[in-house]
Amino acid sequence: MNIGYRIKQLRKSKSMTGNQLAEITGISQSIISRYERNNIEPPISSLKIICDAFGISLSDFFITDKNPIVLQDLLNCAMELSPEKLETLIQVAKYMK
Repeated sequence: MNIGYRIKQLRKSKSMTGNQLAEITGISQSIISRYERNNIEPPISSLKIICDAFGISLSDFFITDKNPIVLQDLLNCAMELSPEKLETLIQVAKYMK
């Protein structure tokens, strides 16, 4: 699992900035940023604090299919596509179905 990506994914799903997450958790923004870029892995104690800020348990953090975040990320990305690229994405999704 990409822990840094998951932290960033959850932070964005809560419409939080890195600074806001830092303020809530008491973990510096530079450390949060390093976690999200996978420069360092958070210790479990810090990950628990981050999960508390998101209102989820540690187990929820690691069970991604339990949360609709992946779908929300896909929808957010799709909204930024040009009409042509969006149509291509729709065709690929139909093919995969």
